[in-house]
Amino acid sequence: MLILKWKIALPLLLILVMLAVQCSRYYFGTHAQSQSRQGVNSGAMELSVPLLEGKADGKVLPFEPAGENLKASLFAHPAPEVWLAFRVPAKQGQPQTATGDTNEPATKTELTPEAKRALQSHWEMALDYYYKSEFGEVPDAESDRNESVVLTNSFLVTTRKLKTLPIDAPDGRRNISWNEASDLARFMAAAAANLVEQAKKQMNE
Repeated sequence: MLILKWKIALPLLLILVMLAVQCSRYYFGTHAQSQSRQGVNSGAMELSVPLLEGKADGKVLPFEPAGENLKASLFAHPAPEVWLAFRVPAKQGQPQTATGDTNEPATKTELTPEAKRALQSHWEMALDYYYKSEFGEVPDAESDRNESVVLTNSFLVTTRKLKTLPIDAPDGRRNISWNEASDLARFMAAAAANLVEQAKKQMNE
């Protein structure tokens, strides 16, 4: 279990580092452009964040082996059905409540087919990474780091792609935000890791 948690943490750590780099480039690049247009007296840049942001949610089917070929069963497993869940404030203009607040019903917002395809691709990459890591198909630590970089790149590509795609949010139609996009990608990777853990547990029983 501890080994699996570390293997989950390594690509997530790489993702956080890459996100910090991307955000720094975005901030300083945009801020420099703003100053060149408006002069040195321009204020600090404000990132465009929607008033309401959704959280990744979905339905993940439990692992059920089909025949004796465990790998085939894993890769034939359907990807999670995923969507964005919004907690809409009771009154217009109030800050969004925490996702866990049961007093506010969640609004389910479906993703476009293109967004689902992007997440399907990331799911397959994550499943491949965790399968190789857990079932001994990564020969050494360097190979494992290389595989982690591949998964991290998949996360970034998926997140960037999702940001270009629209959703019908409760407060109007707009593009998926960076936070929503990264949350969706993390959801798929975590689901893949959990599925591999279930498969390995069943194999050892």
